[in-house]
Amino acid sequence: MCTSDKIPNEPQLTEDEAQVLYDLGLHGESLRRFLGRISAASLSVLFAPSLGSEIFGKSTPDEVVAEIQGSLQN
Repeated sequence: MCTSDKIPNEPQLTEDEAQVLYDLGLHGESLRRFLGRISAASLSVLFAPSLGSEIFGKSTPDEVVAEIQGSLQN
């Protein structure tokens, strides 16, 4: 991809943000892994309340295990 082929309206890092990531040693492949992990973590935080109330709101550990095993079988 050529540097002039940017996606319209794609958020870009500011110079300060890029410098912080570089200072942390996050560039190239390590930056891509970091951003992938942070995205996955953000999604898990977003969906945890809805999933947690269904599965982990059970009253006993046996009910939780049974719910998880039932979900895995489907």
